[in-house]
Amino acid sequence: MARPPSIRAELALKLVRREVGPSAQHTTGNLGVGHAHKADMNGITVMLLRAWHPPSKRCSIACRRILWCLVLLGILGTRAFSQTDSPIALRSAARALTLEELSGVTERAKSGDSQSQVLLGLRLRLTAEHVAHEKDSQAGYASSIYWLRKAANEGSAAAEYYLASTELELTGTSSWKLVDCKEVSLQLNKAIAQDYAPAMTELGRQYIGTAGCASQTNEALALYWFKKAYSAGDPEAAYEIGMAYDGSDHSKADQWFLNGANLGDASSQNAIGVNLAAGIGTRKNVREAAEWFRKSAEQGSAYGSCNFALDYMRGEGIAKNLVLSLEWVLISDQANENGTLCGDEIDIRPFLKLTPAQEAEATRQANAWLEQHHYPLAEPPNRKCTDCNPLTGNVDLVQRRR
Repeated sequence: MARPPSIRAELALKLVRREVGPSAQHTTGNLGVGHAHKADMNGITVMLLRAWHPPSKRCSIACRRILWCLVLLGILGTRAFSQTDSPIALRSAARALTLEELSGVTERAKSGDSQSQVLLGLRLRLTAEHVAHEKDSQAGYASSIYWLRKAANEGSAAAEYYLASTELELTGTSSWKLVDCKEVSLQLNKAIAQDYAPAMTELGRQYIGTAGCASQTNEALALYWFKKAYSAGDPEAAYEIGMAYDGSDHSKADQWFLNGANLGDASSQNAIGVNLAAGIGTRKNVREAAEWFRKSAEQGSAYGSCNFALDYMRGEGIAKNLVLSLEWVLISDQANENGTLCGDEIDIRPFLKLTPAQEAEATRQANAWLEQHHYPLAEPPNRKCTDCNPLTGNVDLVQRRR
């Protein structure tokens, strides 16, 4: 005679069904927190059903203990921050949309799909960041905010975070919009209430200076939120923790940079390269530094790309190559969200030694990379600039970009 299910097994099955739902499926492209775990939850449901009538008492006890733990872990996992929800992943997905895909996303957004609304809002924001004309940029940001707000009204933590970060991004850079700090605080706290780790990191940033919405510096509170964000799964928080220790404890800072770098955070990879290149808190090793700059640059970090360009210019850690150096300068400037970065900060007069054909090759290679990674294409240097920076018209000191 078949044994009836235990009370714990029955409760576990009900919890799984409540969390997963009858039609929950894992699909790539989901933007909501926890979607990446739902396929695993369906698997747990199957295992529970198979263990519903165990063949022996010994198996019954063992199965119930193991499966109960799996259920608890699975349910907790559905509330954890998923890397598919990270700002880098979402921005990459938005940037990579083809015109045909963008059309489909727009239609789904209009139909009320919050995930598509987030994606569309981010695409509009990315476009606005690279528009030179202020009126067009203003229209792009306004449209972005419109779609993000619709997604936020549906409970999207990512949308709440991006509404806050958009407000902060426009602080001091726009003549048409003043930041609403109360609104920013509300949006970040709504995202944090859903355990959205990047919102914790952003909140921490507000306490490390007077920029943004912070009325005063509170390094202890900033560090608290960074560590909380890192524990919740945001690798970018490791970089912020490292920077918090960088002036007082280089060993601890390097460990946090390494934590972030090993999780794929481009800023942490660049920071390790900066310290290795200068011998800050560690032995100087320009070869290892160049490798970390390469890793950071290949992920689209404007700072990592700029430092990688410097290595090619100087021949530090890698063979000197002005064509490749110019390529990564152009990539750095196009990858930077707020205009030129590398071209503004380093003295690139050595590029004047390049022939027009070499400049054209560097521009071609840069644009091939930019197109592959869905960034705006670069313009070749201005050959008429004979005694200054051919990209910006200025002469600036060479410096490593943190």
